[in-house]
Amino acid sequence: MALSARLRAYLAIEAEMLELDRVADPAADPLRDAMDPLWFAMTPGEHAWLDARPLAPSRPPRRQNLGARPLLSGLRLALSPQPGFA
Repeated sequence: MALSARLRAYLAIEAEMLELDRVADPAADPLRDAMDPLWFAMTPGEHAWLDARPLAPSRPPRRQNLGARPLLSGLRLALSPQPGFA
């Protein structure tokens, strides 16, 4: 199955979310929330493809180029600590 732009974005956000979860960073929660609209907009075939994956990857993929880097860059910027905030 060819990956749609929507599915590539979902996978890229998921990888970043899993990495933050791995280190118990609460910043994973906004990423998890950002995945919901993508999930609800996917086709049944995309859902089936995602559901067929192993449930618990032993190690999330790191820095894969899935075509969604501008989206992730914006999310990282939004999640970056701002001056004066801890």
